[in-house]
Amino acid sequence: MRPDALPALAAETETRLAALAESADTARLAQRAAEAEASYRALAGELSAKRELAAHDLEARVTEVMQGLAMAGGRLEIALEPLAMPASYGVEERRVSRREPSEAAARAAREGRLGRRGCRGSRCRSRW
Repeated sequence: MRPDALPALAAETETRLAALAESADTARLAQRAAEAEASYRALAGELSAKRELAAHDLEARVTEVMQGLAMAGGRLEIALEPLAMPASYGVEERRVSRREPSEAAARAAREGRLGRRGCRGSRCRSRW
């Protein structure tokens, strides 16, 4: 080894020793992990809020298009359900479903017979 390369080698060695010492400090590692998790949760919360807005917008747009197709009365539903543990893609899971009214309920609605069929309030909506 050339003598003029020794200062660079000494600096590199000190840097590596400092990194090793830091990795052995479990309290510091725990603090850094907590900071990283707090940062992740803050960003994930922002992302979730934006996803919620986008989901409602998409529901409305697709439901509107469905009315002009052979799916009149149908609607798109997007649910964002929280995960027990955060994942690489966020803190919620997306569930997408298409709801169409049952043929009997749709016919009754067209004919205005919902009251006579005993379909009132939330009971009627739950059948769709």
